[in-house]
Amino acid sequence: MPPRSATTSLNRSVRDQNAGALLRLLLREPMGRKELARRTGISLTTITRLTAALLAAGVLEELSARVVVGRGKGRPEIPLGIAAGGRLAVGVQIRGSRVTAAAYGLSGIRLAAVEAPHDGGAPERVVATAIELTRRLIDDVGPARVAGVGVSTGGVVDFESGTLLSSPQLGWRNVPLRGPMARAVGRPVVVDTSVRSLAVSRLWTDPAAPDSMLVVFVAGIVASALVLERRLQRGAHATAGALAHTPVAGGPRRPCPCGSVDCLGLLATDRAVQRTAIAEGWLSTGSSWDDIYAGGSPSARNGLAGLRRERAGILGRSVGRLAEFLDPYETVVAGRIGTDEEVRLCLDAIGAERGARHWPVTDEDWDRGAASLLVDDYLTCPTRYEPTLSI
Repeated sequence: MPPRSATTSLNRSVRDQNAGALLRLLLREPMGRKELARRTGISLTTITRLTAALLAAGVLEELSARVVVGRGKGRPEIPLGIAAGGRLAVGVQIRGSRVTAAAYGLSGIRLAAVEAPHDGGAPERVVATAIELTRRLIDDVGPARVAGVGVSTGGVVDFESGTLLSSPQLGWRNVPLRGPMARAVGRPVVVDTSVRSLAVSRLWTDPAAPDSMLVVFVAGIVASALVLERRLQRGAHATAGALAHTPVAGGPRRPCPCGSVDCLGLLATDRAVQRTAIAEGWLSTGSSWDDIYAGGSPSARNGLAGLRRERAGILGRSVGRLAEFLDPYETVVAGRIGTDEEVRLCLDAIGAERGARHWPVTDEDWDRGAASLLVDDYLTCPTRYEPTLSI
């Protein structure tokens, strides 16, 4: 006979799987208990017990009865849906010069948002700003409704410990985020990279999102996220999807600090284009990488356009090779690549057979992505958030 702790753990795992399955379906559309049982393969008795607990917790609500036509006559059925006044997920994004926080319902509706600048200095000060902002938002939307907080930022994040291992943008290394945030707000906190948050947000908010996709983000860095069978892959060392040191064939033999040459992170980022433009005299030394999309004189604009086109080809070919190896249903390049022509150059290099598409990410996409990290964990482990499911 298995130990009681093992049995309890197994029972909880089964409840998580069952509750998560029905919640994912109800996020797509309302439906009745019998339909939930039919689609999930879970017994009607179990569905009834789980939905009763989620109704009592205010996560679900009963909607107006509708008639389901069967043999001979119709019978009323009460559909269930995600409660409009139910659980909220807070998404916090730590950016290069500001912190944003936004609250979303489980159905993806944005309810409130706040932001504050930071000087990019000591991590403790920036984390304190994020905590203050998050507390203020939780108080505004109602603490009882908030399930937890998702935090996203650029760089390499150890998901298990919630530690930012390195951030090229902020210059940070080994900064704990989950621990200080969780202690301060008194709720579960999930931390991961910004590009992974984008991938998870598609699974959460887009019913048409494929089960397998590769999402690549380009700006000051190049990073990617891989989803297989609707599950985000993080890797044994938190670096699944790292692209910065992917070698580029036929490059200019530029040395990389890693010891190799022509790494993708040296040739395809906005920072790389900016560096070359300064060396060519098309941008001034004090320019930012945003300036690669502007330019001054006609010759500078032409030079920058040429650099962007070259970058688009390098990026597209490198991502295309990765997509060929991984074979996702869809390959998404997120971020600002340049003009429509430059975007098309990149996507053509990836190949239509790889489902290549462009995602021009907005500020709200980042906020929604951060919140989606929490929602993804909520749907994976509902018993962690809803005590009534454990009874």
